[in-house]
Order: sequence, then structure tokens, then C-alpha cells
Amino acid sequence: MDNKTIKKIRLIAMLTQQEFDDAIGVGIATVQRWEWDKGNPTLRHQRKIVEFCKQHNIDLEELKRQSNDGK
Repeated sequence: MDNKTIKKIRLIAMLTQQEFDDAIGVGIATVQRWEWDKGNPTLRHQRKIVEFCKQHNIDLEELKRQSNDGK
């Protein structure tokens, strides 16, 4: 899961970094690192992000395609 996809998920959900990190159970510095491409979510956090997307009707696969297409 790349940094652009993570940021898009958060923005689509209309959440601040603090609200997003609370929703998936990490610290704000962690979300910042992911969005700034300084690290990647662990498998456990990727699962939480996938579940977050399902709960909020966010099409994760479409966001991944857009990131791969450079959008």
C-alpha cells in the first residue's frame, strides 16, 4: 500500500491525520510517515486499513489502480 493511496483514503473519509490514526489504532507520527513515504504499514495495519475502507465504502482497488496510473 503506497503513500498516495493512504492519503487518498484519509481524504475521501474527510478525516484529519489524527482522526485517521485513531480509527486504525496508530500514532499520528505513523500516519505522517506513511503519507510522506518514509515507511509502510505493517501487515496488521494494512488489514485495519482494508477494514476501514470496507466500513466507509471506499473502493481500495480503484485507489490502488489510480496510484499505479499516476493519478
